[in-house]
Amino acid sequence: MISVIMGIYREKPEILSEAVYSLLKQSYQDIEIIAILDDPDNIQLQNVMQDIAAADTRVHFYVNETNMGLTRTLNKALTLSQGEYIARMDADDISLPERIKTQLEFLHDQNMDIVGGNLQMIAEDGNPIYSIRKLPSKSKGIKKGLRYGQVIPHPTWLVRKEVYQSLGGYREVPQAEDYDFLIRAILQGYRCGNVPSTVLKYRMTTSSVSRSGLYKQYQCMRLLSHNYRKRRATTMDQINVLKAQVPNHEKAKRYCEANILLNQLLSQMEAGTYIRMLKPGVKLLFKSPSYLDKIWRFFRLSQLASRDY
Repeated sequence: MISVIMGIYREKPEILSEAVYSLLKQSYQDIEIIAILDDPDNIQLQNVMQDIAAADTRVHFYVNETNMGLTRTLNKALTLSQGEYIARMDADDISLPERIKTQLEFLHDQNMDIVGGNLQMIAEDGNPIYSIRKLPSKSKGIKKGLRYGQVIPHPTWLVRKEVYQSLGGYREVPQAEDYDFLIRAILQGYRCGNVPSTVLKYRMTTSSVSRSGLYKQYQCMRLLSHNYRKRRATTMDQINVLKAQVPNHEKAKRYCEANILLNQLLSQMEAGTYIRMLKPGVKLLFKSPSYLDKIWRFFRLSQLASRDY
């Protein structure tokens, strides 16, 4: 059996329903959904999930007594799961119908421990924005790619439960708990890869594109990748020092603005409106040196993927 773990916070009811039903309608049916609401006062979402759980016994719904944050919520879901495998998905995304079947077959065929897949980015209304199709698919490419950033999108994960048990679940790393986990898994010798096809629609909301924690996430990624290049995991002491630092407000602001510009540019590229790419493209060059570093890292990842590692 596969356990899908999902943290719920303040998603729109119709978006949450679409996410859950995309799992219930999978071609692979031997699943359970461990869904935990991390906003205990949100009665509307409680009602939505209670109705779904009453209609399908594969859905197990829980409500945190207080707000715990995503990391602790996911670790709680892991303790409640019964499956041999753990799948991840966020409460506003959409799994394509063959996702779990395709990933499970790939995991077995390639003797993998953690498997992800490609993404189609969608807007809040569900309309497509752009696609991420160039990810390393094999262990060698994953190992090389982790030097630059996250290479297996977290909402697409399918993982042998024993990996979570061995590593003690997620650690409290600001908005980079998945990157930290993947690095620790690779350093412990676990095999990781990506299905070379699109498995999930990733919803980008206005708040997710411009959220204030993006710059802190970037700083965490830099720290994690620096230590990974030295073949070591980042210590919690190092992480706690970074968490205690107050980010430069102006740098954080410009980093978020650069993220908005990049998403505009990618959307126009996907639509083929190349002339309209010029304005955000030029602005992006001068907006944030840190964000240009992030783009360079994405470029290196795409190069690795094109080599079919």
